[in-house]
Amino acid sequence: MATYIAEISKRKNQVSLINELNKYDLEKLKIKVLLIGDSLINKFEDKINNKNIIYIDFQNNVCDYINISDVIISSSTQEGLPLCILEAMHFNKRIIALNIRGNSDLLHDYPNGLLVKDVEELVYELVKKKKNKNVQYDISKYKIDNVISDVCGIYNKYLDGKLNQVK
Repeated sequence: MATYIAEISKRKNQVSLINELNKYDLEKLKIKVLLIGDSLINKFEDKINNKNIIYIDFQNNVCDYINISDVIISSSTQEGLPLCILEAMHFNKRIIALNIRGNSDLLHDYPNGLLVKDVEELVYELVKKKKNKNVQYDISKYKIDNVISDVCGIYNKYLDGKLNQVK
């Protein structure tokens, strides 16, 4: 099963993903795609006409869905810090995502991740069903304390240490 966790919106690009997935016989390929998130698109569920594409509204705890997934996907065309990708990395999941800022920042040295140029390539790679589940990756550098320390270091570099005096 492939899972994409994100608000359902134009920039997250789920409609294009669905259109591309509909070109394949997902039933025959035994692929289920789970889309999780609040829909900001009117009548989003009406755009799904494939029983192997399942939409689930917003969920507070997505860890269970990530754990049961073989691969986490992201068709987003714009990201800052993609939480779904971070969570998937924490669980050492295979990830296929568009090669955009945010995704590429996280996945550039993640051996279980694949960056693709567009939704067509994303679905093609998903259909190929490459499996590599035994990868360990250290995401400790993305923990909040480390991020705050890094950001403070950058500010201090340009503020001549004045940020430390504010604390």
